[in-house]
Amino acid sequence: MTWFDLTTKLVGLLATPMRLVVVDEAQRLNGDCIELLRHFHDHPKTRFALLYVGGYGCWEVLSKEADAPPKSSAACPSPPWPWRRSRP
Repeated sequence: MTWFDLTTKLVGLLATPMRLVVVDEAQRLNGDCIELLRHFHDHPKTRFALLYVGGYGCWEVLSKEADAPPKSSAACPSPPWPWRRSRP
């Protein structure tokens, strides 16, 4: 199976019905991953909302991506919650 086949299948799965895609550990995403999610999100056949969820550092990673899809949301603590120890 090729990359094109996988992409086509994923677009088909995200076409209908309306779906929610949750990306856990979003603080670990790199620019390429975010761009791929953006590609699927902006595809004219897909219908899904995108929710990024992550821990410490999540907001910093996602805020670097100025073109995050408008229908996406981020559930990240920023700054870190006061009852947690800061990571080095």
